Amino acid sequence: MTDIVILLLLLLAVAVVTDLRSNKIPNLLIVVGLVIGMATTNHIVESISVSLFIILVFFPTFKIGALGAGDIKCIAMMSFYMTRHELLWALFYTFLIAAVYSVGKIVYYHSFQIRKSKVRLAIFLFVGTLISVGGTYL
Repeated sequence: MTDIVILLLLLLAVAVVTDLRSNKIPNLLIVVGLVIGMATTNHIVESISVSLFIILVFFPTFKIGALGAGDIKCIAMMSFYMTRHELLWALFYTFLIAAVYSVGKIVYYHSFQIRKSKVRLAIFLFVGTLISVGGTYL
């Protein structure tokens, strides 16, 4: 794996730990990730446009409470470390794994009442990204 991918995975791992501990992804982590991403990317214009597109597309999911603001900002940050194609695959795996987990949780508890419980997306972003870039760099 390249150094930039390892850095992204490290940032996502910190996001997972802080999300699990405090139910939040710190803005400082996002800002540091964005600054480093902007300084190291070879496709700055594409990254900025993809990042803004992500915020625009996922904003309604934040408004209805399906995703947290930190999750959306984390996805936007990822666009500076990955190409558009890599990011789409990472998001595909992220949401696929999160959906399987959520359905499994519903089946296990035999109830739809748990749907009101929060699913922390940071861990799924980490795993989805790891699967996505792992296939690229193996």
